[in-house]
Amino acid sequence: MSDKRIIGSSVRAILATVFLLVVLTGTVNGAGVNSVVYDDSAKSLSVTFDNNYASGWMIDICRDEPGDDPVGSFEASVAQLYVERTSGLQSGTQIIDLSAVLATIPDGENTQIYVSAYTPEEDTTIEDGDAGYQGNACVAVKGTALQPTAVVTPETDPATLAAMSNGIPVLSITMSDTDSNKNNLEYLHADKENKISAMVSLDDSADPNNNFSGASAVIKGRGNFTWSLDKRPYQIKFDSKKAFLGMAPAKTWVLLANHTDRSFARNRLIFDLANDMGLAYSSESRFVDLYINGEYLGNYLICEKVEVGSNRVELKNPDGLLLEMDNHYGTTEPYYFTTTKSGTIFTLKDSVDAADSPEVQQAFAGVQADINELETLLYADDPDWAAISEIIDVDSFVKRYFVDEFAKNIEIGMSSIYFYKDGDSDKLHAGPVWDYDLSLGNIAKGTATEDYAKNITLRVEEGIVRNDWYAQLCRNEEFVARANQLYATDVKKAIDNTDDNLNAVAKLVAGSAENNFGKWPVLGVPTLETTNSRIIEHSFVGEISYLRNWIVDRSNYLAGAYGAEMPTLTYLSHVQNQGWQSAVTTGMQAGTTGQALCLEALELAINSDESAGSLEYSTHVQNIGWQDYVPTGTVAGTTGQALGLEAVKIRLTGELADKYDVYYRIHSQNYGWLGWAKNDEIAGTVGMNLRAEAIQVKLVTKGTFIKNTSNRYFELSTAPVV
Repeated sequence: MSDKRIIGSSVRAILATVFLLVVLTGTVNGAGVNSVVYDDSAKSLSVTFDNNYASGWMIDICRDEPGDDPVGSFEASVAQLYVERTSGLQSGTQIIDLSAVLATIPDGENTQIYVSAYTPEEDTTIEDGDAGYQGNACVAVKGTALQPTAVVTPETDPATLAAMSNGIPVLSITMSDTDSNKNNLEYLHADKENKISAMVSLDDSADPNNNFSGASAVIKGRGNFTWSLDKRPYQIKFDSKKAFLGMAPAKTWVLLANHTDRSFARNRLIFDLANDMGLAYSSESRFVDLYINGEYLGNYLICEKVEVGSNRVELKNPDGLLLEMDNHYGTTEPYYFTTTKSGTIFTLKDSVDAADSPEVQQAFAGVQADINELETLLYADDPDWAAISEIIDVDSFVKRYFVDEFAKNIEIGMSSIYFYKDGDSDKLHAGPVWDYDLSLGNIAKGTATEDYAKNITLRVEEGIVRNDWYAQLCRNEEFVARANQLYATDVKKAIDNTDDNLNAVAKLVAGSAENNFGKWPVLGVPTLETTNSRIIEHSFVGEISYLRNWIVDRSNYLAGAYGAEMPTLTYLSHVQNQGWQSAVTTGMQAGTTGQALCLEALELAINSDESAGSLEYSTHVQNIGWQDYVPTGTVAGTTGQALGLEAVKIRLTGELADKYDVYYRIHSQNYGWLGWAKNDEIAGTVGMNLRAEAIQVKLVTKGTFIKNTSNRYFELSTAPVV
């Protein structure tokens, strides 16, 4: 806020109304006296206190119209700043900089400044009613304190709590467009492409070095589905590069609303996970409480935008490209193509040079040819791994695989999946990661102990093309072997850190979350209005607990399924009318579903030292019954006899049986997927003449917990009626 706005305006007056006296009764806390003086020229408050045990100071900027009473004005705060008391300072003077919060007040607004001592209930040993905002109000103008007027606001007042920053930074955006008709939320929300000039200020009570005020920028909406929700995401673009809360300087920043994620943690956790894994150009992010035109809009995550540029995706070659896989909205982009094999839509998201330049358009045509060649290789009956690895950067694809596998990202194969290529001689890189608010169990699809990315085609939704590159990559033993290696060296430690990162996030945003839910009451309802949605917990603490349990289950499962010493299991199936299908690896589907075709034969193999043990399996065949066990690499079942498999048993031998469990399940006619059997148990049906249509087999470290192990086997006397 300029000096002209504070001093020179005859229309608008800034008065500082302060709480002069706070009395905390009780032998522990004693009595204390506070006085506050407003320095108009410095735009700061000087708070002097003696033996006061308040945790900090709440500063409210309130409208002051003729006839307003102090209490009503205080409750109608248009901007607010919470500053924790300097640690260890039991008495003395604390200077509070108001420049950032004052910059949020529009010109011509008559206001008063209220300052109150604040003591959370958990920080006091006195009666509950004494916690909160307490004291007497007075007016101070240019250093002169006047007589107080009593104002007391309890801590539980919803209007006051809804605006409190609770120790995380406050981001204030004041619209300042030359067209005054644009300077309101209604215009901003009318179309996500509506751009409005604004002044942006940041106040970080934890580290004042991060503070800035009056930075010129443009605000607009962003997002696709998330833009349709009540709490909107935004983008701000500064006139010049701006550092944010320790993140590297850049012009453009994204404000994620996380409206579907009531823990607020999922995007932050995955960004941090990708960074910890070493996945290049993963976004950094910070939490803020957001105000626009003085209106509190809730908890937001400000993050680095996925774009080409310094401190972002740092491509160097003039023909460097950033692509997005976008099967939802890709056809609305200026430049896109559809792959010939999988029908996936890729868009040109950003580039080193102008997107419509001849060089970039030539590069875009080149990457289209690369991706079509990649798909030809991926979907081949016998994939050529050497050729595949010449096109893609394998390690980035593996790390991206683990991000999406851990998170069970429902967007995988659909949208917000980014790739980049830095010139014609570069390989295609996977990443950066983006859009994880519905991941980590937020949508109730499947369990935390399943193989997800490699079986994404099992979750086809009508009308949506779902890319299954990871299913095709996982058919290659070389990709699986590299995944096991990188899990041991780079991935496991990063995943194990996620629980600690969640604890830190929960502690940091707990107060802000309560205020957010006061503004947006979205607890205790479905995640989304879809049949797949779970019911959200009724409290922020409940949501954090749910997410923590899910993360622990998922982390434990992956630790049992991957590792440097993990053998690779491969198997293939002979399907009615189709013959032998291509081999798949651990956890993948072999066979078909929804086509009324039976499995007729199986062949399994494991790449372990024979001296350490092996694998054996037996099949129950229509009209024949149980066949003898056969060793690895041998056909079980029949071919050319039109006889279907009905059930299967698989077991490990030797040291393998001591170290690992083998799990398997059957997709059975009339029943669908049955539960998981393990270690020589029967999976499927016996004596019911029901065909087995598909199978999944996986190897895990001994003792790994797997959900859905009931109803793995039915015989005529025990089968439920369908």
